[in-house]
Amino acid sequence: MTKRPQKGELPRSLKADGVLPTGPASNVATIALPEYLDFKAEDFKNTPLIFRNRAKVSRELFGGGRSASTKRTTGRRLSRIANFIDHYTKKNRTTIVAADDVDSAFSADFLRYIEPFNERDRVIATFRRLLKCIGVPEALWPTNPFQGKPAASSKSLLSRKQMRAAIKNAKHEARLVMRTSREANAAGPGHDPRRAPGRKGEWDDLGNRLWALRNIVGPTVRTWNEYNRLFPAVVKQLEKYPGALAVERNGEIRRIKGINAHLRYIYPEGRDIAPFVVLTLIRTLFNFESVATLEVGKWFKPYPLSVGEEDEESVDRACYIVSRKNRGKQDPRDPPKVVRAISLMKPWSHAYRVLQTVEALTQPLRDEIEREIEELHRTRRRSNDQKERLSYLQSIRNRVFLYNSSITGISAISYEHGAPRWLNETLTTWGLPTEVRNFRDAGLAFGFSESGSNLAVLQILGSHSKPGVSALYTKRKQLEATREEAAKSVFRASMELVEEGDFSLHAMAERLSAQGLRTRQVENVLDPDTTTRWGNRCADPASPPSGFSQRTLPGQECTGQRCLDGCPHARWFPESIPHVLIMLSSERERRRNLGAEATLAGTFDSIITRLKSLLTMWPDRILRDYPAVAGVLSGED
Repeated sequence: MTKRPQKGELPRSLKADGVLPTGPASNVATIALPEYLDFKAEDFKNTPLIFRNRAKVSRELFGGGRSASTKRTTGRRLSRIANFIDHYTKKNRTTIVAADDVDSAFSADFLRYIEPFNERDRVIATFRRLLKCIGVPEALWPTNPFQGKPAASSKSLLSRKQMRAAIKNAKHEARLVMRTSREANAAGPGHDPRRAPGRKGEWDDLGNRLWALRNIVGPTVRTWNEYNRLFPAVVKQLEKYPGALAVERNGEIRRIKGINAHLRYIYPEGRDIAPFVVLTLIRTLFNFESVATLEVGKWFKPYPLSVGEEDEESVDRACYIVSRKNRGKQDPRDPPKVVRAISLMKPWSHAYRVLQTVEALTQPLRDEIEREIEELHRTRRRSNDQKERLSYLQSIRNRVFLYNSSITGISAISYEHGAPRWLNETLTTWGLPTEVRNFRDAGLAFGFSESGSNLAVLQILGSHSKPGVSALYTKRKQLEATREEAAKSVFRASMELVEEGDFSLHAMAERLSAQGLRTRQVENVLDPDTTTRWGNRCADPASPPSGFSQRTLPGQECTGQRCLDGCPHARWFPESIPHVLIMLSSERERRRNLGAEATLAGTFDSIITRLKSLLTMWPDRILRDYPAVAGVLSGED
């Protein structure tokens, strides 16, 4: 007979590991509550350093309202760290179970281990956070020698030639994807290729093969292994026929055989939507997050003005493209900022039509998301994986940019840790850097340059809340260098005119002709009536060159007068020096008077710098006749 527990003694069934609790006897049993963690700790049971600190790891690396995609990425990096710990303990025949077991040799060996891998800088960052949260002293955290190495070129800009090439490549590949969509529609509804006894070639018809995908395989998006396990006969047949004409990861355009190639008729892959992503980045000048989070039914707003005639047929209407932006928020609790860009509605490669096209291409993926969400809602007891999947699908159900992956299934663009691999591969095959923010930077720099270096225009284009943020874009080294070199080349051309000291009209005309100016332009330069507000003569006031003609209507004289920015029609003569001195003093005074508002009116620094550069380039024999120059140049800016 089993002995009954005495007063003050716990029943054996309530004892934890067979050990009685210490302290005063009590009739109340203490039962451990289940753990609620933000990651699958059981995957790390063989890594005591992580598993024994799972509560801290969950809180510090996975908590704080992080998105499901961020958690997946962190989990992947943590698995790589666990692999290293296993490798290290076996190699050194030791154990690493607590913070006290970590030493400098452990951290140094981790750097050597991680060097060959992708994302090594981010894995090291996760490793440092792990050591911090489990209590390893900071002196033992490894440095991150791979962090920020590409930053040296991050402030350089794509050239106009590169931007044109990006648009050309994106339009070419987008046309291929749209051609594939039209090809699928033209194939017709098809019928069951299995149910035609005595007939041959039923699988040869594309419409029949797509019918098999829609009606036999069904709408559920799966990995290739799942398709092969569930529908081996269909997979076997589709392996015999070429699928959609598509761009492969290496940039090669071809048709390959198999089920995945046929699925691209219905469900676009990442490489299929890549050209549309690039076109949207260029046309809107949004940052990558704002493009990735565009939502169906929310990205369009009417624009109050139209471009064109009153006739409806000829009106090229415009609209706003609307998204949200989290980057730059002072407080993470603040709501996302709304950003807008103007788009024409007729050209197929502008943002409005591009997003319409992508919506149509990705609608089958959204239909599948809704079906899967409904199925998960009907599941009464959802596993942790199912709960995570449901949360992820609900977060992306309205995204415009979705794609199908043969590994992970339906996915949205992840932007938290940079561009996805397929987008980087696309840019690489086009011969472009893989930093997607280059498109925004180059577009803003172009707008800034074309507006006469006006920060107010830059602030509008960039949807910046503060002019100080816009001012940062003017510091791009390549933009500054390009503008300064253009200006100095024109200044040098002016200096060449006075090098020999012969100021006769004949001598000046010969030198101007040698610089490539036509007869009429030479006459204009020698005419004092063409003097501009900067003191220079203009070779062709009625025909400003491309890039310097904004706001000038055909047949009118140049209204922008951006001579200081390196206009090739500008030439300065020594008699312009007093005028340049006056303009320099005037620009300095304007900047002082405007104070903090100076950035709204234009870039005074660049104007002042060029005026000073022009004055200092004159030969000493010329400057001796203008003693005021030394005093003005020595004045404070």
